Amino acid sequence: MYDLRAHAIGLEDGKDRYTFKLIQKYISSNDLVLDLGCGRGSILNPLVSKGVNAIGFDYSSSNVKLLQQAGRKVILGNATKPLPFNQNSFHVVICYEFLEHFKLDDIHNILDNIYRILKPNGYLFFTVPKKEKLKTGAVSCPQCKHIFHHWGHMTSFDDDLIKYLLAKHRFTIKKIMSIYGATLYKIGIPLFVIKLLSNFELKFKQVNKTLANYLVIAKRTAASNT
Repeated sequence: MYDLRAHAIGLEDGKDRYTFKLIQKYISSNDLVLDLGCGRGSILNPLVSKGVNAIGFDYSSSNVKLLQQAGRKVILGNATKPLPFNQNSFHVVICYEFLEHFKLDDIHNILDNIYRILKPNGYLFFTVPKKEKLKTGAVSCPQCKHIFHHWGHMTSFDDDLIKYLLAKHRFTIKKIMSIYGATLYKIGIPLFVIKLLSNFELKFKQVNKTLANYLVIAKRTAASNT
């Protein structure tokens, strides 16, 4: 599915910069950053454009090929398996609209992998849909009759699950935000207005609540992983 989407849509040049604008203040040009599940580069591209030493990692060979052709450093692989990086390698790991595509057991493996490769006190940023009703997005294949989520989502996140996962895998939560920026930013609403809206639970009928995402900022504990 992801290979087909990469061919159909092609390489993005970071058009949706909202999440990037929120996290960029935590990243310096001297940091080594891993964009885990980088897709077509909506976060990786603006990072590189800002002079950050950023590496992409993705399961889709088409995504990897597109980004490599654009001169990006990207590795093909499976994030649920041991990652091909040394322990304590990265200052920052970003998972943008990525973790929801995995079952809970796989998410545990991914977070273990991230902990191992992050430096002590390194940052983990991730976005996931907020309290998503997975059945609402379910579709049935007309041929095999298999039922699956139309975006391939497998896990729904709420505050309690996020806190449980991060505590279990030795991360300290710095901030959990509800963001609506992917849609609002695209239609031209200024960033400072979106930030104000994201500090509250939106009640406006014209903004569909299903568009909300969590943005989670966490720090790896200082203790070394052995």
